[in-house]
Amino acid sequence: MKQALTIAIGLILSLSAPLFATEEPPIVTNHYGYVNLGVGPAPLPIPQFGGGYRFQNGSNGFDANMQISTIVELTAVKASVNYLHYLSPDIKKQFYVGAGPALIEFFGKHDRTLAAAPEIIFGKQYISDTGSQRHFQANIIWPIVDLNKNSHGWHKDIFMYPALSFSYGWGF
Repeated sequence: MKQALTIAIGLILSLSAPLFATEEPPIVTNHYGYVNLGVGPAPLPIPQFGGGYRFQNGSNGFDANMQISTIVELTAVKASVNYLHYLSPDIKKQFYVGAGPALIEFFGKHDRTLAAAPEIIFGKQYISDTGSQRHFQANIIWPIVDLNKNSHGWHKDIFMYPALSFSYGWGF
């Protein structure tokens, strides 16, 4: 009787095991180069052009990029390296947050200034209908620190406020 009960319980548990099993989602590994277009710093509609390289392994990622923003009086070139954390890794669509250091070179008509700032990123990365990688994101850099220690004129105004920009990227 004891053996029959043990066999019955074992049989019930083995047949019901698939009901309680959780399947681990596959780890997302991804990497691609990209170009992007954007605007900012808000509220100014200054066009931005850039490119970079992005790598992802599971919920961790890395992004290295360079952007140029320009108007007639002022041009800024920004290079940054960011850690990205994918909130729910899925190659088809996924949200991410990131942070890292940025170096910015500002060129005016008669002078230039090198600055540094922490950068925070919020974005969404996805696969388009054509099968290519895309992403859109918001970047915030602040406080901006003048590495030349010569803030005067337009320099002083730039360093006082957070710089918020928006961009859209195409992977290749």
